[in-house]
Amino acid sequence: MDRRITAMKYERKGFTLVELLIVIVVIGILSAMMMLSSTEAVSSAKVNNIINNLRNFKTATLSWYTDNLDKVNANGKVKKPDGSGYAMFGKDNSVTIAEIAKYLNTELKSDGSDNSGGKYMPDYTPVDGGSTTEGPFRWFIVYKLPNSDTRIKEKLEAHAASIGLMRSQPGTGNRGEYSATAEGSDYVAIEVINFSK
Repeated sequence: MDRRITAMKYERKGFTLVELLIVIVVIGILSAMMMLSSTEAVSSAKVNNIINNLRNFKTATLSWYTDNLDKVNANGKVKKPDGSGYAMFGKDNSVTIAEIAKYLNTELKSDGSDNSGGKYMPDYTPVDGGSTTEGPFRWFIVYKLPNSDTRIKEKLEAHAASIGLMRSQPGTGNRGEYSATAEGSDYVAIEVINFSK
């Protein structure tokens, strides 16, 4: 009799409800931590890709410029393909992002967009005090972010000073210090050449 009571005391019939709840809570916490870290890793990878591409496009634009010195005047205007005069960098088909991309092993769609839906564009603005039609000009490569993911914008802001990243409003000449919350923060720009120097 005593042996049976002792055996019943130590017989395991399964997990209690409390034990199961604890296991479920722990698994939930671990899953949430893994999802958060993977989301952070994805946004960090996207930011690194944007920064690397902007740097690469800057280098490619400088290569294009070196190969086409005869097509660019001292103020940064570019000769039109038909030879009828000069146009602004990136305007009137003076030079397109696709032409610059030929200097890279980068595939872009015809409108300059990448696989994520973001878009690269050549752009310009007059140097402070310069003429809006005659320059001298500053050349930029501009990137339009594919979405309004605040993590990406904030991570870009953290790197902005180290690579000279600016916020940009294409077509307005409005360039400024990059801020994730500023107007125009969906557009980032990197300067390629300042023709006043």
